[in-house]
Amino acid sequence: MALARVQDAGAVSNAVAYGSNNTAGNLLVAVIQVSADVTGVTDTAGNTWQKAVEEENGGGANYLEIWYVPNCASGANTVTAANSFGSSFCHIWVAEYSGADTSSPLDQTASDQNTTGDPDSGATSTTTQANELLVGGIANNGARTATWTEPDTEQYDDASAGASRALSAADEIVGSTGTYSATGTLSGSADWLAAVATFLEAGGGGAYTLTADAGSLTLAGQTAGLLYGYTLGAGAGSLTLAAQDASLEQGYVVTAGAGSLSIAGQDATLLRGYPLSAEAGSLTITGQTAALLYGHVLGAAPGTLSLSGQDATLEYSGFTAAPFPGATFGSTRGGNFGSTRGSHFGSARRGTFGR
Repeated sequence: MALARVQDAGAVSNAVAYGSNNTAGNLLVAVIQVSADVTGVTDTAGNTWQKAVEEENGGGANYLEIWYVPNCASGANTVTAANSFGSSFCHIWVAEYSGADTSSPLDQTASDQNTTGDPDSGATSTTTQANELLVGGIANNGARTATWTEPDTEQYDDASAGASRALSAADEIVGSTGTYSATGTLSGSADWLAAVATFLEAGGGGAYTLTADAGSLTLAGQTAGLLYGYTLGAGAGSLTLAAQDASLEQGYVVTAGAGSLSIAGQDATLLRGYPLSAEAGSLTITGQTAALLYGHVLGAAPGTLSLSGQDATLEYSGFTAAPFPGATFGSTRGGNFGSTRGSHFGSARRGTFGR
């Protein structure tokens, strides 16, 4: 799931409620400005909040902090920032995001402060992965309005609330690794603090393509599977799945320039693999109930195509091979085993695979 903002809320106080129930597993973030160090953040949903980054200036008279919760609980929720001033001299903004890593989402942080110039947290270290969430905060003691440069989407600014200080928060979802900062300008001179935190997308953003130029790709496990792998390829090597229930599902393209493709397991199957080909090598499926199902095109230029197993079958390909161990379908140069698109398997061993 891609990163996305679900909701946010802010208040000139030390507590604020989300407008809607939180969804279990989401990331919660709080950006807080206060005149005393935040001693802890709690909420009514029972989550455990962690501090991502803190900056302070004026001998401790002004603090800017970013806190977060990975893998939050579901339900209505009010967030409170504990500090010695209570609700006085405190500003808080909270947000909820879907698609974030649920175990250790925090990646990089940076912060800085000054009494002159434009707010700038300084750059983070290079982010770990391409798809990440940036959350930034700018606080000032002159109730100045902030105009954001990075992150690029302002979500909150309470400069007009009538308080002596102001908090502004912004976010951005980026698509490439790099160094990031919280930067912008203020509507007038003021002491400022700036901080930024980056958070990881779950699963590293999803790998649509799995490739190896010279080597091998292997999945091994009790129920090893490669799901929704739109492209699986190797320039010069081998592709292998080995497991008790080895399967390659929704693998739209499986190719090898010079090598072999094999699936081996007790119930080895290749499902919905539309083209399966090898220019110079072999294609092999072996297992107790080896099967190649819904394979519109199966071919090899100068190589071999084989299925071997107790009940070896080639289904939905114009014919069904006799089920005997070691069943082999020859070196079919450019072989095409049927292009009957849009039908069902009928009595395929693993079920019906039509749409």
